[in-house]
This record gives sequence, structure tokens and C-alpha cells, in this order.
Amino acid sequence: MFLEFMKKIFLKKDEMLLIYKVINKVNGYYAMSIDLDLGLKERLEPLVGSLEVFFRALRSPPKYLYVRINTLRISTNRYKSILRRASIDFTEDEKMPEVIGFEIKGPYPIEKENGYKTIIVDKKAAESVMLGSDLFAPGVKFARKVKKGDKVVILAPNGVPVAKGTALMNENEIVINRRGLAVKVSDSIYKTVKIAELPGASKGFFYAQSLPSMVAIRMLEPKPGEIIIDFTAAPGGKIGYVAQLVGTSSRILAIDRKSKVDKLRANLNKLGISWIKIMAGDSREIDKLVPSLKGKVDKIIIDPPCSNLGVRPKIFEKKLFREVLHLMIYQRSFLRAAKVMLRKGGRILYSTCTVTWEENELNIEYAKDLGFHVIDPPNWVKKRWYASKWGVRFCPIRHNLPGFFATVLGL
Repeated sequence: MFLEFMKKIFLKKDEMLLIYKVINKVNGYYAMSIDLDLGLKERLEPLVGSLEVFFRALRSPPKYLYVRINTLRISTNRYKSILRRASIDFTEDEKMPEVIGFEIKGPYPIEKENGYKTIIVDKKAAESVMLGSDLFAPGVKFARKVKKGDKVVILAPNGVPVAKGTALMNENEIVINRRGLAVKVSDSIYKTVKIAELPGASKGFFYAQSLPSMVAIRMLEPKPGEIIIDFTAAPGGKIGYVAQLVGTSSRILAIDRKSKVDKLRANLNKLGISWIKIMAGDSREIDKLVPSLKGKVDKIIIDPPCSNLGVRPKIFEKKLFREVLHLMIYQRSFLRAAKVMLRKGGRILYSTCTVTWEENELNIEYAKDLGFHVIDPPNWVKKRWYASKWGVRFCPIRHNLPGFFATVLGL
């Protein structure tokens, strides 16, 4: 009882400290972008400059939606030819020929209309459908009296209209089955290609992935024949890219929690990657999971859970400084575990999709105390993005990308 009482006190105290709000209008409705407590506000301002400008950038998506052509299924030239024949415009990357981007346009107004039924979705679903993605049943929170064929407006949890479309299920099917395509989206705040409708989507011809995430893997420079482990592998983007680059001659281990392993395996199988060993477990105890690899691993990927303060677009967010500190401590446990497994001369990729000093640069300082050193990023990376003595930062404002941090550590 005493512990529960103390929790309530501290929660009330934290709520009182939520003094910084960024408010924007979306489709004519006032929507809270983010609440910060005083500690986090003071830590972020020196890093990002104007918080209002920074979070306004996070409210919108990047300029392009990127995918990686899966060369295990199709060549880059052939897939690009297929897109051109289908009159689908895309941008190319001169350093990573397998990476292409599709322009994201908008914002466009989404108005509530008479005769439209209302569907309320969770935050993750809202941030997906606002880019034009169709709505799947697991993301629906409320769909009262919705019938198949109804015209619907999709609302974020804070009431902001993010898309309109046609229901493909009735209320009972959505609520009871909790699976399948619930709404075919016709209008959204932003518009780009629908990933599921691109040529070869069902055949694993490509994988949707953020540009910084792919650059980070290139920074690691995985090579054929190496022993490579991904400590937090789901949903499979980074380790899938590694497998594509190094082929079947490498020994690759992908680890994640038991609840995530099935999805990880399904994604990799779709890409034609069957030789990776997938393991359910806590990679912070990697020395117990695979003791035979202690001191023998060539490359390790650490992309730990983080505060996600670089993810775009955001409908709303709420963060406390104590959450960031807890995450920082948690992230360091992966670094300690990696040191036990890495061979002398081996490398670690450490990356996050957040912007805080604590989860990025301060964790690199901690890694140095463990005996690691920072590997200088390739020149083509340093010329395009901001590189410091700790690693590379991708800035939502300067680079029009998600906020992201990546560095390669050597032992």
C-alpha cells in the first residue's frame, strides 16, 4: 500500500512539472505536439535550438519515404525499371544504389463530413494512416456502428482527423477478430506511394526502412564470412540489410524478446533470408545464451529501446526526463554485454532514433570507459551529415530526416 501511495505522489509531481507544451493546428484542430518536463526541456534546448521549430519538424514526415531494394530477390536495375514502366517516380542514392525514395506530399486538409462514421485509432496507427497507409484492425480503438462499405473519418486519440476512407469490415469484425484490413484509405494529411501496393510488395522485392538506419549499417561495413549478432533484431530491417550485403557465408544471429520473434522470422523469410539463426531471449545475457561465441564476434548491432524523440511524423508525445535517464541506464547494459562477446578488433554499431544527449553521446562516453573507441565514419557520411567525435547525428531540421544517432565503436 505504501509503494502504491508513493507512486501516486510521484506521478502527480511529474504531471505538475509538465510545463512546456508545443501546440500546433492540424486540419483546423488544436493538437498537442509534445509535453516536456522542465528537466528534459533544459537538456534538449542546447542540442536542438528552438524546441518549437524542432517539434514542428517532428509533426511532419521527412521529405521522402525510403525503401531498400532486396537484391536477394531482384536486382536494383530491374526493380527500378519496373517502377519506371509503371510511371512511379522515385529518387536514387548515389552511394547506396539499392536505396530509393518516394516523395511525400502535403499537408492536405481532412475535414469531418456529414454522413461519415467515426473511427478512433491508437497513436501508432494514426501516424501511419496520416501518410496514406490503409488502416488495419489492430490499430482501431473505437468503431461504433461502423458497417462494411461506410464512409469513415479516422481520428487520432486526441481527436485530430488524419484520414478518410471506406470501411471493409463492420464493427464486430474489427473489435472481435482484431486482424485484417479495416479501412481502405482514400484521403490523408500526407500522400505518398502505398508500400503494400508497390510492385513486388508480396514477393519481398523491397523493405521499407529509414535512410539513417540504412546509412548506419553501411557505417558498420559488414563483410562476408564474419560472425555478426543483432542484439535487438526485430522487426528485422538492420539485420536483413546486413544479410543482403554479406550473403550466406556469414554466421548471423538475430536476438529479440519472445513476443517479437515470430514477426522477425516472418519478415526475414519474406526477404528470402533463411540462413540467419533467430533466438528468443534477453541479449543482455548473451554470454549465457551463446557462451561458445564469447570473445569471437566480429560485428554487433545495438539499436536499443529509446525515447523515440526523433521519430516522424508525430501526432503527439509526452516525455519525462526520468524516463530518458532510465533508458540510458538500460541501454548501457547492452554495451557491457557486447564487450564480453566482441573479439579484439571487432566493431559495434550503436544507434538510436532519438536526439537526447543522455541516450547518445553520454552513452558513447560510457562505452569509452569500458574500453571502446569511436571509429571515424566514412568520408561520404561526414560530408552529408553532422559528424562529431562521438558519432553521426541526423537532424530533422537540417537534413529533413528522422532524428537519429549512429556511431561505430571498436575494441
